[in-house]
Amino acid sequence: MAIFKKPAIKIQDRKKRDIPQGLFQKCSGCDEVIHEIELIENQRVCPHCDYHFPQTAKE
Repeated sequence: MAIFKKPAIKIQDRKKRDIPQGLFQKCSGCDEVIHEIELIENQRVCPHCDYHFPQTAKE
């Protein structure tokens, strides 16, 4: 039986920011977050590690 009680720490839930889908992509090669417009200008190649993202036939 404990004399003192351990205080319960209450953690407040942080609200996640609403980021629109398709605005950023994470590189599979180096785990950097890249802006979609920068990827399109770079022909879907990561500027950090030269990883080539898959392209559709229309691209």
